[in-house]
This record gives sequence, C-alpha cells and structure tokens, in this order.
Amino acid sequence: FAQTPLVSVSRLNLIHQAALQTLVNELSSSGMGLSSRLLDCHQALSKIRLSQHFDETSPSWRPVLPGDPIPYRDRAVMNGDKDNAFYPIIGSQIFKRQAKIEGDIVQIGSHYWSTISINLSPQEPKSFEVLFQKIPKEIDWRFSLSFLGGDKKFAQKVKTRRAMAKVFKVTNSKQNEPIINHCEMLLSIREQGEALVGLRGNLSIRASSLKAATNDIHLCARLVQSWGNCDTGFERGDPVDALVSTLPGLDSLDTGSTLIQPLRESALLCPISRPVSPWQAFGTNLYRTPDGRIFPVQMCSSEQVAWIDTYF
Repeated sequence: FAQTPLVSVSRLNLIHQAALQTLVNELSSSGMGLSSRLLDCHQALSKIRLSQHFDETSPSWRPVLPGDPIPYRDRAVMNGDKDNAFYPIIGSQIFKRQAKIEGDIVQIGSHYWSTISINLSPQEPKSFEVLFQKIPKEIDWRFSLSFLGGDKKFAQKVKTRRAMAKVFKVTNSKQNEPIINHCEMLLSIREQGEALVGLRGNLSIRASSLKAATNDIHLCARLVQSWGNCDTGFERGDPVDALVSTLPGLDSLDTGSTLIQPLRESALLCPISRPVSPWQAFGTNLYRTPDGRIFPVQMCSSEQVAWIDTYF
C-alpha cells in the first residue's frame, strides 16, 4: 500500500511538461481564446478528490507525493510489508469511502451515484451549451469526454468495416448500404486533412437517495439522447469503473463505447464554451451570467488593454 520508489521519471517529466506547455499555449492563442492554466500534481489530485468527496475534504488538502516529507506510520500488520517506509499510494489518498453497488447505482457514503455512457455518436452534433441548458439546475451532475489518439488505427478500422459491409451487401443490401456510405464519408473527411479520433462520453449524477438517483439518471439519459440525436446506455460491467471515468484526469478503458468521429465534430461537444472571468481572483463588481454563475469584474484593471468612460 505504498508508492514504489524504484521508478525514475525525470526524463519523462521534461517531455510531459513540454507537451503540456505547448497545449496551453495553443489553447490560449488568439485563434482559440480559451482560458487555461497548468496544475501541478498536488493541485490536480486535490481537484480529483474534491470532485468525489467534496463534503469530506478540506479545500486546503494536499496529497503526499514523492518529494514531500514521508509521513511516519507504524509498521504494517502484514508480516514483511514495508509500506510504512514509503509514500502512501495515490488511490488510498483520493478515495476514502467504500462503494456499495445496487444495480446501476453506486452508494458512496450518504450519496448515490449513477452513470450513463454515450453509445452512438450524435447524428446532428450540437455544442455543449445546448446540453447544459437542457439539464435542470437542481440535478447535481458531471460530464466527461475522453479523446483517444490514433488516426491511422481508426482509419483502418473504418476501412475494415466498409470491406465487411461490402461482402455482406450481397445478402442484405438494405442494412449494409448505410454502413458503407458512412464509412466512405469518414474516409473522405480524413482525406481532406481532418484526423479521426476516438471519443468516449460519460455522465454521472449524484443524489441523496436511491429513488432520486434513479429518477435523475433516467431523466438525464433522455436529455442526452435529445442532444443531437445520440443514444445512451448503462455500463454493463462495473458501475464503479463508469463512475471513476467521469472524474477529471481519470479514465477507464473498459467503460462505454469508443466512438470514431472527425476531430472537428468531437471538439464541438467539448465543454469549452462556458464563460470565465479574467478578473476571477480580484474582481470587486459581481455580476451573474444568464445561467446564474457569478462573474467578477474589476473596472480599469491591468487586464484590460484600454477602457472607455461614457458621461451623460
């Protein structure tokens, strides 16, 4: 139950930091105009734990990671186990409660969670803002989109499916013709220079009772299905894996269906259109967005290139 001290990642860390900084620079460029910032490992793990155990975690909580002072722990009960001499494993620091499974519902502490996955791609992709406006404000929910790289791999899968559909077209042309047309459309988009990506979407809700969780997840399933005409389903394996896949920075490869889509359509589904204030840390004038979110504003601050005073 300890992190291993035998893995050295100093060179990998440099490559990782360079890739992250490049991504942040691209997102913050004038072409994208997104607000983004890097999180260190302590901040990222703190965000993950607060997402799952917000009512049992202090906002100032920090995980114990390599480089921090090793906390003293007494010798483990198991004979020969030396985990007290090293850092505690990350999983035991993030997840503090035992999960109880009741069908598609997961009970963690006093809360009930349920998760659905997007099984079929939206036929008419719409922005995330459309889904945000559909779900009632009294429902506590979180949404995760995971992108999988591998343009050549996905293109080969599409070609294989097209070839199989052409073979079986002889016996059943009515059902195989749409498959062939869709595969050719994806390959045509790829030939124009747009990459194909794998996409997995999951939505989790939290409620205070089993009945409320059941009602909320079925309502959200219907609303997600109306979000561009897609289809949803529950995880057929472990619902705990499905729940973990909606936490920031975590993803289970065994949950949900991997949808093969063009990158442009996949980006349209991302929750990147939410408004954010550049004066978040020091704004003194508080306003609200149309959906009720607080939006701080600081007049005549250094964040503005110029400002205009109008007199009547």
